[in-house]
Amino acid sequence: MSEEQKEGRISETNNSEKSASIIQIPISVIADRTVSILESIVEYLKDELKFNYHEIGKLTNRNERTIWTVYNRTTKKRSKTSKPTIASSVIKIPLSVLFDRKLSSFETVVEYLKEQLKFNYHEIGELTNRDERTIWTLYNRARKKRVA
Repeated sequence: MSEEQKEGRISETNNSEKSASIIQIPISVIADRTVSILESIVEYLKDELKFNYHEIGKLTNRNERTIWTVYNRTTKKRSKTSKPTIASSVIKIPLSVLFDRKLSSFETVVEYLKEQLKFNYHEIGELTNRDERTIWTLYNRARKKRVA
């Protein structure tokens, strides 16, 4: 990576929420059931986009030690299973949806897909490789947390 690229990434991470809205996560990353949503996103940011722990922490509004732990946990899980290929997807989730820590990572993704992209529970279930009843539960849990 050139110095110019590094400087650009550092200036991007200084305004974390703004730069997180620029980064888009393909929905195929989230459809992996062998790891959690946060684990798959951290793995994608680290392995595919080549961000370091500190940058990922800033972009996701999490401590870099948490990111390190999540990534190491993912690496251990991947030693038992193979990493799925990331399909290029038309549907992408802005990383900025994870910035809000009031909800879980999956709740924020489901909320984004339901409210912003207007998908129904069945479609979200198909996209994320989850049962539509799980999606309904996550969305209602997110709504209740927003009201409280």
